[in-house]
Amino acid sequence: MISKTIVLAMTLFAGMLGIVSTTTADADISHKLLIYPNESDLAGTENLVGVWNFDNTLQDSSQNGNDGVISVGSELYVDSTYGGGFTFDNNDADINLSNENNFDFDYDDPFSLVVKIDGWNDLGTETQFFIKSALSPVTTDSMIVGLLGGEQLAFRQYDTSGVVHFCESATRFADGDYIFAVTYDGTDTTDCSGVRMWANGVEETVNDFSSGTMTTILNDEAPKIGGWSGTPNGSIDFIRIYDDVLTESEIWAIGNMTGFVDVGQRIIDLESENTSLQNQITSVNGTVQDNVAEIDDLYDFWDDLRASIITWLAGRP
Repeated sequence: MISKTIVLAMTLFAGMLGIVSTTTADADISHKLLIYPNESDLAGTENLVGVWNFDNTLQDSSQNGNDGVISVGSELYVDSTYGGGFTFDNNDADINLSNENNFDFDYDDPFSLVVKIDGWNDLGTETQFFIKSALSPVTTDSMIVGLLGGEQLAFRQYDTSGVVHFCESATRFADGDYIFAVTYDGTDTTDCSGVRMWANGVEETVNDFSSGTMTTILNDEAPKIGGWSGTPNGSIDFIRIYDDVLTESEIWAIGNMTGFVDVGQRIIDLESENTSLQNQITSVNGTVQDNVAEIDDLYDFWDDLRASIITWLAGRP
Protein backbone atom coordinates (compact mmCIF):
# COMPACT_ATOMS: atom_id res chain seq x y z
CA MET A 1 0.00 0.00 0.00
CA ILE A 2 2.82 2.44 0.84
CA SER A 3 4.63 1.81 -2.43
CA LYS A 4 1.46 2.25 -4.47
CA THR A 5 0.73 5.58 -2.77
CA ILE A 6 4.21 6.92 -3.52
CA VAL A 7 4.07 5.84 -7.14
CA LEU A 8 0.60 7.35 -7.63
CA ALA A 9 1.63 10.71 -6.11
CA MET A 10 4.76 10.94 -8.21
CA THR A 11 2.89 9.97 -11.36
CA LEU A 12 0.24 12.65 -10.79
CA PHE A 13 2.89 15.29 -10.06
CA ALA A 14 4.87 14.43 -13.18
CA GLY A 15 1.66 14.39 -15.20
CA MET A 16 0.74 17.88 -14.04
CA LEU A 17 4.15 19.17 -15.14
CA GLY A 18 3.67 17.43 -18.43
CA ILE A 19 0.42 19.37 -18.96
CA VAL A 20 2.22 22.69 -18.33
CA SER A 21 5.01 21.76 -20.72
CA THR A 22 2.57 20.68 -23.43
CA THR A 23 0.59 23.90 -23.11
CA THR A 24 3.62 26.14 -23.63
CA ALA A 25 5.04 23.96 -26.38
CA ASP A 26 1.84 24.27 -28.40
CA ALA A 27 1.74 28.10 -28.07
CA ASP A 28 2.25 30.15 -31.23
CA ILE A 29 5.62 31.89 -30.91
CA SER A 30 6.07 32.64 -34.59
CA HIS A 31 5.77 36.37 -33.89
CA LYS A 32 6.34 38.67 -30.95
CA LEU A 33 3.49 40.09 -28.93
CA LEU A 34 3.99 43.24 -26.89
CA ILE A 35 1.82 44.03 -23.88
CA TYR A 36 1.71 46.89 -21.41
CA PRO A 37 3.22 46.19 -17.97
CA ASN A 38 2.55 48.13 -14.81
CA GLU A 39 4.30 51.50 -14.77
CA SER A 40 6.18 50.40 -11.65
CA ASP A 41 7.83 47.62 -13.69
CA LEU A 42 9.29 49.94 -16.30
CA ALA A 43 12.94 50.91 -16.52
CA GLY A 44 13.97 54.07 -14.70
CA THR A 45 10.50 54.64 -13.17
CA GLU A 46 11.93 56.45 -10.15
CA ASN A 47 13.34 59.14 -12.47
CA LEU A 48 10.30 59.35 -14.74
CA VAL A 49 8.98 62.86 -15.22
CA GLY A 50 6.17 61.91 -17.57
CA VAL A 51 4.94 59.30 -20.03
CA TRP A 52 2.30 59.77 -22.70
CA ASN A 53 0.97 56.63 -24.40
CA PHE A 54 -1.62 58.52 -26.49
CA ASP A 55 -4.23 55.76 -26.15
CA ASN A 56 -7.10 58.12 -26.99
CA THR A 57 -5.92 60.47 -24.29
CA LEU A 58 -3.23 63.05 -23.61
CA GLN A 59 -2.98 62.05 -19.97
CA ASP A 60 0.36 61.50 -18.28
CA SER A 61 0.42 57.77 -17.43
CA SER A 62 3.20 58.26 -14.87
CA GLN A 63 0.59 59.76 -12.51
CA ASN A 64 2.81 62.82 -12.15
CA GLY A 65 -0.04 64.95 -13.47
CA ASN A 66 1.69 66.30 -16.57
CA ASP A 67 -1.30 65.89 -18.87
CA GLY A 68 -1.18 67.29 -22.37
CA VAL A 69 -3.45 70.03 -23.71
CA ILE A 70 -4.00 70.84 -27.37
CA SER A 71 -2.97 74.44 -28.06
CA VAL A 72 -3.09 74.25 -31.87
CA GLY A 73 -4.76 71.74 -34.18
CA SER A 74 -6.98 68.79 -33.23
CA GLU A 75 -6.81 65.89 -30.82
CA LEU A 76 -6.71 62.95 -33.25
CA TYR A 77 -5.72 59.34 -32.64
CA VAL A 78 -4.97 56.22 -34.70
CA ASP A 79 -4.27 52.57 -34.00
CA SER A 80 -0.56 51.89 -33.65
CA THR A 81 2.02 49.38 -32.51
CA TYR A 82 1.40 49.91 -28.79
CA GLY A 83 -2.35 50.37 -28.82
CA GLY A 84 -2.79 53.94 -29.97
CA GLY A 85 -1.00 57.01 -31.24
CA PHE A 86 -1.47 60.74 -31.68
CA THR A 87 -1.56 61.50 -35.39
CA PHE A 88 -0.20 64.56 -37.15
CA ASP A 89 -1.55 63.53 -40.55
CA ASN A 90 -3.32 66.63 -41.89
CA ASN A 91 -3.19 67.89 -38.34
CA ASP A 92 -0.88 70.83 -37.63
CA ALA A 93 -1.06 70.28 -33.89
CA ASP A 94 0.88 71.37 -30.81
CA ILE A 95 0.54 69.64 -27.45
CA ASN A 96 1.33 71.71 -24.35
CA LEU A 97 2.39 69.73 -21.28
CA SER A 98 0.97 70.67 -17.88
CA ASN A 99 2.96 71.50 -14.75
CA GLU A 100 5.67 73.57 -16.40
CA ASN A 101 7.81 73.49 -13.25
CA ASN A 102 8.26 69.72 -13.58
CA PHE A 103 10.19 70.33 -16.80
CA ASP A 104 12.61 73.00 -15.62
CA PHE A 105 15.66 71.34 -17.17
CA ASP A 106 18.59 73.68 -17.35
CA TYR A 107 21.82 73.42 -19.33
CA ASP A 108 23.53 71.46 -16.54
CA ASP A 109 20.65 69.05 -15.79
CA PRO A 110 20.71 65.47 -17.07
CA PHE A 111 17.67 64.17 -18.92
CA SER A 112 16.55 61.36 -21.23
CA LEU A 113 13.82 61.20 -23.82
CA VAL A 114 12.46 58.11 -25.56
CA VAL A 115 9.86 58.42 -28.33
CA LYS A 116 8.19 55.91 -30.64
CA ILE A 117 6.98 57.22 -34.01
CA ASP A 118 4.84 55.12 -36.29
CA GLY A 119 4.20 55.39 -40.02
CA TRP A 120 6.38 58.47 -40.41
CA ASN A 121 6.38 59.43 -44.08
CA ASP A 122 7.82 62.92 -44.13
CA LEU A 123 10.94 62.97 -42.00
CA GLY A 124 12.01 66.08 -43.89
CA THR A 125 9.58 68.09 -41.77
CA GLU A 126 11.11 69.41 -38.57
CA THR A 127 9.33 67.94 -35.58
CA GLN A 128 9.81 68.64 -31.91
CA PHE A 129 9.37 65.75 -29.52
CA PHE A 130 10.17 68.05 -26.65
CA ILE A 131 10.76 71.81 -26.65
CA LYS A 132 11.35 73.78 -23.46
CA SER A 133 9.97 77.16 -24.50
CA ALA A 134 6.77 78.48 -26.00
CA LEU A 135 8.56 80.91 -28.30
CA SER A 136 7.83 80.49 -32.00
CA PRO A 137 10.06 80.58 -33.88
CA VAL A 138 12.48 79.47 -31.22
CA THR A 139 15.28 82.03 -30.99
CA THR A 140 16.33 82.36 -27.38
CA ASP A 141 17.06 80.50 -24.13
CA SER A 142 15.38 77.23 -25.04
CA MET A 143 16.03 73.53 -25.58
CA ILE A 144 14.74 71.22 -28.32
CA VAL A 145 14.88 67.48 -28.93
CA GLY A 146 13.44 66.47 -32.27
CA LEU A 147 13.91 65.71 -35.95
CA LEU A 148 15.63 68.13 -38.29
CA GLY A 149 14.54 68.96 -41.79
CA GLY A 150 17.56 66.96 -42.91
CA GLU A 151 15.94 63.81 -41.44
CA GLN A 152 18.33 63.64 -38.51
CA LEU A 153 17.74 63.29 -34.78
CA ALA A 154 18.81 66.48 -33.02
CA PHE A 155 19.40 68.14 -29.66
CA ARG A 156 19.62 71.94 -29.73
CA GLN A 157 20.07 74.65 -27.17
CA TYR A 158 19.58 78.33 -28.00
CA ASP A 159 20.56 81.60 -26.39
CA THR A 160 20.00 85.16 -27.60
CA SER A 161 22.67 84.73 -30.28
CA GLY A 162 21.03 81.65 -31.80
CA VAL A 163 21.98 77.98 -31.67
CA VAL A 164 24.94 77.48 -29.34
CA HIS A 165 24.64 73.74 -28.72
CA PHE A 166 23.81 71.74 -31.82
CA CYS A 167 24.11 67.93 -31.79
CA GLU A 168 22.66 65.71 -34.51
CA SER A 169 22.76 62.08 -35.59
CA ALA A 170 25.09 61.23 -38.46
CA THR A 171 22.35 59.03 -39.91
CA ARG A 172 19.66 60.49 -42.14
CA PHE A 173 16.62 58.36 -41.47
CA ALA A 174 14.29 57.01 -44.13
CA ASP A 175 10.54 57.13 -43.63
CA GLY A 176 9.11 54.45 -41.36
CA ASP A 177 8.74 53.39 -37.71
CA TYR A 178 11.36 54.25 -35.11
CA ILE A 179 12.08 54.26 -31.41
CA PHE A 180 14.40 57.20 -30.83
CA ALA A 181 16.24 57.93 -27.60
CA VAL A 182 18.33 60.95 -26.61
CA THR A 183 20.25 61.33 -23.35
CA TYR A 184 22.24 64.29 -22.02
CA ASP A 185 24.43 64.01 -18.93
CA GLY A 186 24.42 67.73 -18.08
CA THR A 187 28.20 68.06 -17.93
CA ASP A 188 29.49 68.95 -21.41
CA THR A 189 28.22 72.43 -22.15
CA THR A 190 30.58 73.33 -25.00
CA ASP A 191 30.36 70.22 -27.16
CA CYS A 192 28.26 67.09 -27.71
CA SER A 193 30.35 64.62 -25.71
CA GLY A 194 27.58 64.39 -23.10
CA VAL A 195 24.89 63.60 -25.70
CA ARG A 196 24.02 60.08 -26.87
CA MET A 197 21.40 59.02 -29.40
CA TRP A 198 19.78 55.70 -30.36
CA ALA A 199 17.52 54.61 -33.20
CA ASN A 200 15.73 51.28 -32.79
CA GLY A 201 18.23 50.26 -30.13
CA VAL A 202 21.34 51.04 -32.19
CA GLU A 203 23.53 53.85 -30.86
CA GLU A 204 24.11 56.60 -33.41
CA THR A 205 27.21 58.63 -34.13
CA VAL A 206 26.59 62.20 -32.91
CA ASN A 207 27.92 65.10 -34.97
CA ASP A 208 28.87 68.27 -33.10
CA PHE A 209 28.06 71.67 -34.58
CA SER A 210 28.15 73.61 -31.31
CA SER A 211 29.41 77.18 -31.56
CA GLY A 212 29.35 78.34 -27.95
CA THR A 213 28.70 77.45 -24.33
CA MET A 214 25.25 76.39 -23.14
CA THR A 215 23.54 78.95 -20.94
CA THR A 216 20.57 79.12 -18.63
CA ILE A 217 17.35 78.00 -20.31
CA LEU A 218 14.25 80.16 -20.19
CA ASN A 219 12.04 77.97 -18.00
CA ASP A 220 8.86 80.01 -17.91
CA GLU A 221 6.59 78.36 -20.49
CA ALA A 222 4.97 74.95 -20.90
CA PRO A 223 7.00 72.50 -22.96
CA LYS A 224 5.54 71.47 -26.30
CA ILE A 225 5.28 68.45 -28.60
CA GLY A 226 4.60 69.01 -32.29
CA GLY A 227 5.95 70.49 -35.50
CA TRP A 228 8.10 73.61 -35.44
CA SER A 229 8.58 73.96 -39.20
CA GLY A 230 5.71 72.55 -41.20
CA THR A 231 3.41 69.67 -40.32
CA PRO A 232 4.83 66.16 -39.80
CA ASN A 233 3.09 63.10 -41.23
CA GLY A 234 2.68 60.07 -39.02
CA SER A 235 1.83 59.35 -35.41
CA ILE A 236 3.61 59.29 -32.06
CA ASP A 237 2.99 56.07 -30.11
CA PHE A 238 4.55 57.20 -26.87
CA ILE A 239 6.96 59.69 -25.33
CA ARG A 240 8.84 59.18 -22.06
CA ILE A 241 10.88 61.91 -20.34
CA TYR A 242 13.29 61.31 -17.45
CA ASP A 243 15.35 63.61 -15.24
CA ASP A 244 18.32 61.25 -15.36
CA VAL A 245 20.53 59.52 -17.93
CA LEU A 246 19.15 56.12 -18.92
CA THR A 247 21.58 53.28 -19.51
CA GLU A 248 21.64 51.42 -22.81
CA SER A 249 20.02 48.38 -21.18
CA GLU A 250 17.22 50.58 -19.81
CA ILE A 251 16.65 52.04 -23.25
CA TRP A 252 16.37 48.51 -24.63
CA ALA A 253 13.92 47.60 -21.86
CA ILE A 254 11.77 50.61 -22.65
CA GLY A 255 10.98 49.55 -26.12
CA ASN A 256 10.63 45.69 -26.11
CA MET A 257 12.66 48.12 -25.75
CA THR A 258 9.44 50.88 -21.99
CA GLY A 259 9.51 47.47 -20.31
CA PHE A 260 7.00 46.04 -22.78
CA VAL A 261 7.00 42.29 -22.30
CA ASP A 262 8.14 40.21 -25.26
CA VAL A 263 5.62 37.41 -24.83
CA GLY A 264 7.14 35.26 -27.56
CA GLN A 265 10.56 35.30 -25.90
CA ARG A 266 8.96 34.79 -22.51
CA ILE A 267 7.26 31.63 -23.79
CA ILE A 268 10.59 30.38 -25.11
CA ASP A 269 12.19 31.07 -21.72
CA LEU A 270 9.38 29.26 -19.91
CA GLU A 271 9.73 26.35 -22.30
CA SER A 272 13.39 26.04 -21.39
CA GLU A 273 12.63 26.33 -17.68
CA ASN A 274 9.84 23.75 -17.88
CA THR A 275 12.01 21.35 -19.88
CA SER A 276 14.75 21.61 -17.27
CA LEU A 277 12.24 21.10 -14.46
CA GLN A 278 10.63 18.20 -16.29
CA ASN A 279 14.03 16.52 -16.67
CA GLN A 280 14.71 16.98 -12.98
CA ILE A 281 11.33 15.53 -12.05
CA THR A 282 11.85 12.61 -14.42
CA SER A 283 15.20 11.92 -12.80
CA VAL A 284 13.77 12.17 -9.28
CA ASN A 285 10.77 10.09 -10.26
CA GLY A 286 13.07 7.39 -11.65
CA THR A 287 15.13 7.36 -8.46
CA VAL A 288 11.99 7.13 -6.32
CA GLN A 289 10.64 4.32 -8.50
CA ASP A 290 13.91 2.45 -8.05
CA ASN A 291 13.78 2.98 -4.29
CA VAL A 292 10.16 1.85 -4.18
CA ALA A 293 11.07 -1.30 -6.11
CA GLU A 294 13.84 -2.00 -3.62
CA ILE A 295 11.40 -1.48 -0.74
CA ASP A 296 8.93 -3.85 -2.41
CA ASP A 297 11.71 -6.40 -2.77
CA LEU A 298 12.53 -5.96 0.90
CA TYR A 299 8.87 -6.45 1.85
CA ASP A 300 8.81 -9.61 -0.30
CA PHE A 301 11.97 -10.83 1.43
CA TRP A 302 10.45 -10.28 4.89
CA ASP A 303 7.21 -11.93 3.79
CA ASP A 304 9.16 -14.96 2.55
CA LEU A 305 11.29 -15.04 5.70
CA ARG A 306 8.20 -14.79 7.92
CA ALA A 307 6.51 -17.61 6.03
CA SER A 308 9.65 -19.72 6.34
CA ILE A 309 9.83 -19.12 10.09
CA ILE A 310 6.15 -19.98 10.52
CA THR A 311 6.64 -23.17 8.52
CA TRP A 312 9.74 -24.05 10.54
CA LEU A 313 7.94 -23.43 13.86
CA ALA A 314 4.97 -25.49 12.76
CA GLY A 315 7.21 -28.43 11.95
CA ARG A 316 8.91 -28.52 15.30
CA PRO A 317 8.08 -31.51 17.58
